[in-house]
Amino acid sequence: MTASVKSSPRLLSLHAVRLKGMADDDEVAARFDLDPAVAAEYLLDFQAVGWISRFDFAGTAGWTLTESGRLENERQLAQELASTDFTSNVRNAYLAFLDQNGRLLRACTDWQLRPSEADPLAANDHMDRTWDQRVLDTLSAMNERLAQLLQ
Repeated sequence: MTASVKSSPRLLSLHAVRLKGMADDDEVAARFDLDPAVAAEYLLDFQAVGWISRFDFAGTAGWTLTESGRLENERQLAQELASTDFTSNVRNAYLAFLDQNGRLLRACTDWQLRPSEADPLAANDHMDRTWDQRVLDTLSAMNERLAQLLQ
């Protein structure tokens, strides 16, 4: 096995935007404890090549990933993974995660939504303790299952 790989600040800056969905310069830097000035420079470079764009909405602003940015980040991640001896480990963990993904997505949706007869997409107001406890129990069980993938 090779030693663990230290991802470049460039990759991490773009990946932080991907993970956050929308983030300002400080949030991008903080995600992976990067030097804020370095992250800010990368963000401007990414904007120049079209990998990210600036988004302003209702008093909230930040960087968002473009489709070409998503593809570039996937390329970067694949290249980094290929430089290691861990490709099969990552693939196996991913396949095991896929087996659990539907249940995890359902639990996350159930935490956010509490369908009613009048509105099948009603927001969960968290007043139904039985509903919420069922979701929390599911998430707790999922945590145990998914933690095994990290070992």
